[in-house]
Amino acid sequence: MAHKKGKFLNFCFSCIPGAGQMYQGFMKRGVSIMVVFFGMLALISYLGIDELIFCLPIIWFYGFFDGIHLNSLPDSEYAQLRDEFLFMSDELPQLRLKKLRVPAAVTLILLGGYGLFGTIINYMIWEGLLFWDSPVARLIYDLMPKMLFSVLIIFIGVYLIAGKKKEMEDEDYEEDGFYQGAGSYTVSGLSDEMKDSVSTENVQETAERSDEGAELESVLIPEGSQPEEERG
Repeated sequence: MAHKKGKFLNFCFSCIPGAGQMYQGFMKRGVSIMVVFFGMLALISYLGIDELIFCLPIIWFYGFFDGIHLNSLPDSEYAQLRDEFLFMSDELPQLRLKKLRVPAAVTLILLGGYGLFGTIINYMIWEGLLFWDSPVARLIYDLMPKMLFSVLIIFIGVYLIAGKKKEMEDEDYEEDGFYQGAGSYTVSGLSDEMKDSVSTENVQETAERSDEGAELESVLIPEGSQPEEERG
């Protein structure tokens, strides 16, 4: 079980994403934060996707305040903490991965395509086949990031609207099914006395309707106008 550490050293280690959690004994949690932070940094440096740099402060502040918060918990709550990987923790809200799979795939495809084009352009500039002030270079480094970001935002918005509409249709379908099912209840859940009562009432009602139908038929069809077979 992890034990609470000194506040000063915990503060110093928390300045490095994931190190504060590892200092307190939460190795899996700390490794998760550290991998995400430095993995994002390596991705930005290697692929040259500078637009992802805004993610780094978010990850850093999360790791910093998470390390401070863990060490400030009461002893009773601190003793109940479990060392889990960040994306497998029960404390995180249950994300619907199936719904996030498509936007994540589109995001990765766009980022990968942008990184590929950037690598090709850098190679062409390095070999003297292209210049920084050329229209193609300006298109790749100035216009394409904005275009990709705009397309991504539009796609996510359309996807969320379509998903919300589908959820509303599913809810309406479930409600309709519930009401239809409620209208088809039988007397199987009733007691024997209530079943007999219901059955007797149904028989009496059917008999009364039959008598009323016979009387109405005798009124509408005179006795002399009946077919010969019936009179015989």
